[in-house]
Amino acid sequence: MLAEKYKLRYLEGIRGLAAIIVVLHHYILAFYPAMSSANETQIHNETSYFEEVMAQIPLNIFYNGGFAVCIFFILSGYVLSNNYHQNNNPQILIQYGIKRYFRLLVPVSVSILLAYAFVHLGFMNRLHLGDITKSKEWLAGSFNISTDVFRLVKNMFLDVFLFKDNTYNPVLWTMTYELLGSLLIFAFLLITYPIKYKMSLYGILVVILFVTRNDYYAAFILGVILNKYVVQKQLESKTVNVPNWLLWLFFIIGFYLSSYPSCINIKNTIYGVLYFPWLNNEVFYHVIGAFIMMFVVVNSPKVQTALSGRFLNYIGKISFSFYLLHFIILCSLSCFLFKLFFISYEYNSSVILAFLCSLPVIAIMSIGYYQWIDKAGIKLSEKIVGILYSKTERL
Repeated sequence: MLAEKYKLRYLEGIRGLAAIIVVLHHYILAFYPAMSSANETQIHNETSYFEEVMAQIPLNIFYNGGFAVCIFFILSGYVLSNNYHQNNNPQILIQYGIKRYFRLLVPVSVSILLAYAFVHLGFMNRLHLGDITKSKEWLAGSFNISTDVFRLVKNMFLDVFLFKDNTYNPVLWTMTYELLGSLLIFAFLLITYPIKYKMSLYGILVVILFVTRNDYYAAFILGVILNKYVVQKQLESKTVNVPNWLLWLFFIIGFYLSSYPSCINIKNTIYGVLYFPWLNNEVFYHVIGAFIMMFVVVNSPKVQTALSGRFLNYIGKISFSFYLLHFIILCSLSCFLFKLFFISYEYNSSVILAFLCSLPVIAIMSIGYYQWIDKAGIKLSEKIVGILYSKTERL
């Protein structure tokens, strides 16, 4: 079991890398929106085209939040199906299904309460910065929270998980996908349990999800397919030996697709050949690109070793807390520091200083949140499963 956990350390590294990309993505949207939109009206230095160009080239992958989210979803599919594929025991799926909601509930609800408190205590400083940062609608539109306690509680327990209601914390739109995508995995694996050859069914489901524009849910099933592929090779004692030249080719294709931008005019970029009006272009290419990149990782021991380093591994462990807290800190502390620095320094220096001063705070708060809140959610989910199963045994 210990050896298996060690083998999967690189997955934590991937999760840590994705968390860093999401944080960079939100800071870019807040202070350099043209680096995402390529909108000339949002450029800060009119004599430089750096921001506009960055939005339209593959290097945007390093702060492409859409791609990072797809990595999270594929990882969820991979990890949540791994134990089942290793043991072929449907009871695992039932236990995971019971645990999933409660595992998410504690850290998510506490982040909502934290955001609610920050707003009503006057800690948020993102208002009145839009004209300076040129991200007025996006930055000022976040955390428009109602004082209605009933709506708050309803959001914590229901709306955020079923209706993508991210009113109380903008990053929580993904929680609906995390919960329902996980339940989709467990249900589908249970239904297909008696069937011997499952890969074709997985593929059919992925196609159906893409056709019906449920691309994010397709990412979960692609994660399941990837895990099935890896575990099958392990069980058959076959070495996964994809030629290096082919892995490099896949990497280049995956890099290109994963960096598909959010530009206002895709047709004028190198991604114009990929644009189809009937396709959910950005999300579709991010899902496919993330899947290809993950395929490269699971077939490359060198990449796995690089991703298993202590730093990325630890960021991966606290990544959920990192994800839940960073936007609250961005709109409070980072915006406050930016306004403070902007009195004495020029724009770019103010942004960099605010970002660098905020990072340690995000890290320290995430470590504490992981230890006291996130782990509490895991323990609660395990206790509930234990109680339900002990009652079942007594019956």
